[in-house]
Amino acid sequence: MRKIKKSDKVIADLKPDWINSQGQFVDRVRYNFEGTRNSSSQGLCLVCYRAAGTKYFILRYWVNNKSKTYSLGQFIPGEYGIKEAQKDIEELRAKYGGANYTFEQDIKQQIKIEEEIELQQQLTTLTEKNRYFCVTFEVSYLSYFNYL
Repeated sequence: MRKIKKSDKVIADLKPDWINSQGQFVDRVRYNFEGTRNSSSQGLCLVCYRAAGTKYFILRYWVNNKSKTYSLGQFIPGEYGIKEAQKDIEELRAKYGGANYTFEQDIKQQIKIEEEIELQQQLTTLTEKNRYFCVTFEVSYLSYFNYL
């Protein structure tokens, strides 16, 4: 397993080796960070993509004995770095996590449920506004033609 230090400078200077241990070219390379085990940033990894030339922070975690990943964001020096990724992990742990730096819920699934609830609430609001508009329009139309 490839390991690197938790430093924006190390990440920015990182030049991935796109050849694996079998001598084959790979499309992506994953790095684990030193010192993340049993810490608030446990599971934090960096994935480098060869085609796009990008580096992304991901969170690796387990839920119901299944390995899961969650993309935290693209490494952009000065904008989104190690501190921002760690802050995002802390927020995810506070919302979906359990004891000992574990997760009790699937992050992606919970976010999808939350988005569906939000969309349903927006739809309800739009329906109510539409109903109000239709009644207002009908009253205005009828009063215009002196039907009221």
